[in-house]
Amino acid sequence: MKKLRSIKKPVAMLFIIVYILALTSCKNEIDKIGGQALVEKARTDYEKLNSGKVVVTNVETNEIEQTLTFKYDEVGLLIYALESGNSQEAYCQYNNGYQAYTINNGEYTFYEKGNRNFEAYTKDVKYPQLSKTYLYFDVSKISDVEIEKPEKLSKYIYTYDNSKITGDKGLGSLESFVTSYVFDENDDMLYFEEISSYVKDGKSTEHHYKIELIDKNNVEKVQIPKDIQSKINDK
Repeated sequence: MKKLRSIKKPVAMLFIIVYILALTSCKNEIDKIGGQALVEKARTDYEKLNSGKVVVTNVETNEIEQTLTFKYDEVGLLIYALESGNSQEAYCQYNNGYQAYTINNGEYTFYEKGNRNFEAYTKDVKYPQLSKTYLYFDVSKISDVEIEKPEKLSKYIYTYDNSKITGDKGLGSLESFVTSYVFDENDDMLYFEEISSYVKDGKSTEHHYKIELIDKNNVEKVQIPKDIQSKINDK
């Protein structure tokens, strides 16, 4: 299971990174599976968005653990505000393509264009959370597919083969990894989920996250997080 993260700031990670094993001997790759066309289109559309808001919820606690608001400017530079936090960590970042401001558990840093630590993003140089790879999908590693059809919705549930993937070893041994894509009656993706379970020292844990994309192509301005704005005003 993978985690949301901000570049160079592992504390901002919310999803467990999926490390794909190189299995050259596999002969039973799946060519066509249920929902594949819908999922691939949703992932491509995700990459093409000009603006929006990505909201990550911990389903177990019902807490919003991360929000990414983004917009590409008139020259194609990405402007974004990332805010995350739970009982263990707090993190926010604002990047307008020329300056980057970050607060990590109270520690404030500022970088601007020309500094070796500064990074800018465009549609060609993707911010990781805005790449289609962020919505995990690999048909060659899927072992089972379930399709549910609640009223006016379509849900495709993909179970992955543990022999082909592994997760965060710090959490223990990966027991299961499942993703799901949910679409509305117009075949637009409503949300994406990842569920993983681990065993460590004989104890099982589950990690369940939901990603929703809202305000698609409807963000006029990316607001600077209040804590960062306060730091800027103090300078």
